[in-house]
Amino acid sequence: MPYPLDWSQVFFDHSKVQFSLLGRHMAVACQGCHKDNLFKSTPNDCFACHGDQDPHQGQLGQECAACHTPVAWNVVNYDHTKAAFPLIGKHVVVPCKDCHQNDLYKTTPQDCYSCHSKVDPHQEEMGQDCASCTHLWIGILFHTTTHRVVFH
Repeated sequence: MPYPLDWSQVFFDHSKVQFSLLGRHMAVACQGCHKDNLFKSTPNDCFACHGDQDPHQGQLGQECAACHTPVAWNVVNYDHTKAAFPLIGKHVVVPCKDCHQNDLYKTTPQDCYSCHSKVDPHQEEMGQDCASCTHLWIGILFHTTTHRVVFH
């Protein structure tokens, strides 16, 4: 049977092939991915189509799906427990962009003082190594008489 002349009449069940159409991909016209009506040679990795839009400037490699979903680029599923700076305590609810400014990730500081220097209650009298006292800041009191950290 010859191909129909009107591509809008074609229906193909993408769930039966290696690249299921999910999220925003569902709204893309066939020709948006299948250039020159080629099908088997169409790449199925994110970077092949979206690499020129990489806001991370290549810092994070080409495995976009390790952090993002096809629902939208701002929907992130990154597991920060596997990072050099696992999110604990109040850091869990901080928006990504508060720490990763300008979409830079590998150069994000991992010390407390870089982000919290403006709210240093010790006015630098204790130095800049906040983590030398604690890394959780949960359940901690500073005993003003003995000048020691007390965990409760």
